[in-house]
Amino acid sequence: MPNRNTTFVYGLDQPVAKICSTRPAKYLFLILSLLVFQFSFAAAFSLNTQSDTIPSAKSHRLKKDQFYKIYGTDDSSRALIDYFFSKRKEGVIGTFISIGAIVVDLIYFGTYSPSSQTDVTAPVSALIGLVLFPITLVVSVVMWTSFSRKKLLHYLKDYHAGKPLPDRIINDELYDKFLHKEISPDQ
Repeated sequence: MPNRNTTFVYGLDQPVAKICSTRPAKYLFLILSLLVFQFSFAAAFSLNTQSDTIPSAKSHRLKKDQFYKIYGTDDSSRALIDYFFSKRKEGVIGTFISIGAIVVDLIYFGTYSPSSQTDVTAPVSALIGLVLFPITLVVSVVMWTSFSRKKLLHYLKDYHAGKPLPDRIINDELYDKFLHKEISPDQ
């Protein structure tokens, strides 16, 4: 059984120890090591770049402006893109607000000590929060996932192939506002 204090990389510990024997040399060695790591990391990721105008195999991972460039050829397509990204944003915000509210509520319950027997308003409101916040979390996560980019891509491809948009989207008030430009897409 080998001793734990032995070095498995033979011969490399002495040159490194000699190089890094002074403080400035240690910092220089650290900086050079970080630069080599950074450049190798950047080089590895630069090989996988694609053009912004050519959809990749996973084109459902496009950003909003890329959806506009590729599929936003008319008002209905742009309104559908704005509608989906607006609904996704609502779902994301609702998810994180719900998670934060649940954490705050649980912290409150962990530190709550009643000052008197008649002080029941705070625990009742916290209990209501413990029931409502998980429900809000589930609704937000469902909204976030049901308005996925993959589904948006599916609807856009179907629409450009000549199929009509689903009635639940066409009859939605938010979609209609985006279509008639009553609200800005960034709201």
